[in-house]
Amino acid sequence: EAYRNDTYLVSFKSKNFDFLLFLVHTRWSSDDYGNRANEVRMIVDKIDFIKNLTNERDIIVAGDFNYSGTNTVMEEMALDAGLTQIDPNQKSTFKGDYSGYSSSYDHIYISNADTQEYISPQSAVLDVTQVIYGDNSVDNMKKSNSELSDHLPVWAVFRAPEWGYPNSGTRLLLDGRR
Repeated sequence: EAYRNDTYLVSFKSKNFDFLLFLVHTRWSSDDYGNRANEVRMIVDKIDFIKNLTNERDIIVAGDFNYSGTNTVMEEMALDAGLTQIDPNQKSTFKGDYSGYSSSYDHIYISNADTQEYISPQSAVLDVTQVIYGDNSVDNMKKSNSELSDHLPVWAVFRAPEWGYPNSGTRLLLDGRR
C-alpha cells in the first residue's frame, strides 16, 4: 500500500493561470504496509510521473505531512522534487490538552522554476478557532477540533491577473482533513 490515505491530483485552469494541485495526507504511524517517511519520499516519484504524463509544470503539493517542514525527510523530498516550501512552518495541530497548538505538519510546496504566480511571502496558518469562536479557550479549541478539524488550514496567495486582479491574488486554503 503506497499511501494509507489516497492522494489527490486536480488541475485548475482559467485563461493563462493553470496549475496542478497534489494533495497529500501521510500516515502518522508505521505498520506492516508502510511508514510516513517512505510516503513523503514517494512524492518525488509522483512529481516525476506527473511531469512525464502532462505538460503542466506549475505543481502545488500541499497537505498534512505529519512532519515539520524542517525535518530532514521533508527537506530532502523538496530538494529532490524541485519544490520550495512556501508556508512559514507555523504550528497547525491541536495539543492533546487543547491549551494551544503543538506541531507544524501542514504545508504548501510549489515547483521552484515554474510556479511564478505565488505572491511571496503571502502564506500562513489561519487560526479558524479564533476567527469562528472568538478566542482559543480550551472549550473553543475542543469545539473547533470536533466541529472543524484537528488541524488549522494553511493558505497562500497566487497572482491571477486574468481574473481582473493584477495586483492581488487568489487565496488557496488547504487543510489536512478530508
